Amino acid sequence: MKFSAKIKIKEENLERNLQDILYKISDERKFSRGRKYSYYDKEEKVMATYLHYEQLLILGANDKSKLQEIEYNIKARLGDIKNKLAKDHIFNQTKSTIGNRMKLLKKALDRIDKVISNSEKVDRNEVTMEISLIESKLNIKLPEALREFYLRYNKTRYMLNAFYIFKSLNELAIEDGILEIGCSNEQVEKYGIYVDDLSNEVINVKVKESNDISNWSIYEELTKYIVNSVVFQVINVLEASAVLEASEIVLEEYFTHLYYGEEKDNKRISYISNDGYILALHFIDENIIYFGAAEDKILNEFEKKVEKDFDWL
Repeated sequence: MKFSAKIKIKEENLERNLQDILYKISDERKFSRGRKYSYYDKEEKVMATYLHYEQLLILGANDKSKLQEIEYNIKARLGDIKNKLAKDHIFNQTKSTIGNRMKLLKKALDRIDKVISNSEKVDRNEVTMEISLIESKLNIKLPEALREFYLRYNKTRYMLNAFYIFKSLNELAIEDGILEIGCSNEQVEKYGIYVDDLSNEVINVKVKESNDISNWSIYEELTKYIVNSVVFQVINVLEASAVLEASEIVLEEYFTHLYYGEEKDNKRISYISNDGYILALHFIDENIIYFGAAEDKILNEFEKKVEKDFDWL
């Protein structure tokens, strides 16, 4: 289950407050910490477990809006929600989550821009107009994270094609229900977003091999994809870059996360050194870390500090 919620509820109030909201699918089962009951909602989109020992109802669902609806209905029964403001608070959590992602994204991109000394003043009004034109042409609305990427980098050629090939705004196109946003450097893989997903709270970038007709699979959540891809673009154009096996260093001793989402199945994690001068990207499956700095001297000093032999690129 992607999303979860917890509600404190006394056992004697359980059946009365869950009536017509959740339905028991199993009798009580005894386990080490007491009794446990399992429930589903009528549409079987939300699953719940009641832990007798903790007097806690745990809800889980893949559909966040449905989870929030069930959570609200139960809390209303319990008297925890007594007015519209309380209801709005639950349903506005989605908006606040999106806002938090955008805040983290902008902060991460600001820190990356400092590493590359990118003080170029982009005419955001001009790019905003280009965004409006492509949205009108394709009859879509770009997600905020993708808009931020283009507002910063649509005119920066190396950011669009240093390694990954990002489509510029006027190159964006929809094919078979997918907004294709780019590909790998040798065009082996394509990256895109389902048009139907563009308004979702969590937007996943999909990937497929270029010669594959239809097999798109989830690659990364959009904001994470942007940060990780921008970091790798920058590492590929910085004066100093190197690679090291991840097992040879405890990165967190010298670096902090640039952006780290809630999702657990990370393929890549971006870092910035504690002094703010070195970028790093950890490719999890490959077990390697790429490093980049504006000057050889910066990365040389770090190599000596950690007493490792980097493979310089």
